[in-house]
Amino acid sequence: FMTDAKISIVRAPDPRKFSGTESEDSPLGIHQGFYEYLFGKSNRNQSKYVEIMNHIDQLLDDNPTRKKYKLYITGHSLGGALATLFGFYAAASSSLPLPVTVVSVASPRVGNIDFARAFVEMESQGK
Repeated sequence: FMTDAKISIVRAPDPRKFSGTESEDSPLGIHQGFYEYLFGKSNRNQSKYVEIMNHIDQLLDDNPTRKKYKLYITGHSLGGALATLFGFYAAASSSLPLPVTVVSVASPRVGNIDFARAFVEMESQGK
């Protein structure tokens, strides 16, 4: 519930221009609760995003034929919002097979118009 309740929009780094640091001048605005849930530090001092990406990288490293697999990220409601956000950043990763496909059902709005434009741009590029 608290993830949904933090409805303010926060500035977030643009994964299309990602340099490893957050950019103050990035126009991307993302729902604070969703962003903090996915990118905030957890008990193991790493974000859920990093934890999931590490699992995916390990699966790909364990069996090179998996690089031919397609990645689908799915979610409903809150999970749909998190799937959208995760897919957006994962698609910019150089370690994953493209395209990354997001299937989101009944998701609340994830970000501002700049986020939506960036998402559509990456989608049109086959990411």
